[in-house]
Amino acid sequence: MREIRSIAIVGSGIIGSGIAMTFADQRFPVVLLDRQQFALDNALFLITERYEKESEKGSLNETECRHRISPIGASLDYEAVRDVDLVIEAVFEEIGAKEDVFRKLDRVLKSGSILATSTSTLDIAVIAAFTGRPEDVIGLHILLVRLTRCLCFRFCGGSILPVLS
Repeated sequence: MREIRSIAIVGSGIIGSGIAMTFADQRFPVVLLDRQQFALDNALFLITERYEKESEKGSLNETECRHRISPIGASLDYEAVRDVDLVIEAVFEEIGAKEDVFRKLDRVLKSGSILATSTSTLDIAVIAAFTGRPEDVIGLHILLVRLTRCLCFRFCGGSILPVLS
């Protein structure tokens, strides 16, 4: 069992930002990684807006809202995720895009980091083969709940295990 203390999400769209919020709710430091500053800015704006709406509804107080937003960072540089324990790829469902992401992650991540793909249609073994550490690659099935939070399930050796909700 590996300890997870920090997380990165590659891809800052609706799925990526929902994953970031889910882990931030649990007080994990999160880095959103994307290739476009506009995408990161938009994701951070939407995340802040979602938390503020929860605060307005009374679901969160203002302090709690700030505490949930504060662990979420953003970067355009893969070096920013060098030391994270878990990276979740949430880019579009195209093998070339996933190959690019996993090859870059393999080059920069510390030994022992877990690389997760959110693919729902592509072969995880093929994605794992893009790295020099296929044993560290897992599949996560992401279910968005109300476009803000997600449930994660890990695929491991034919078993499906709940990870976080």
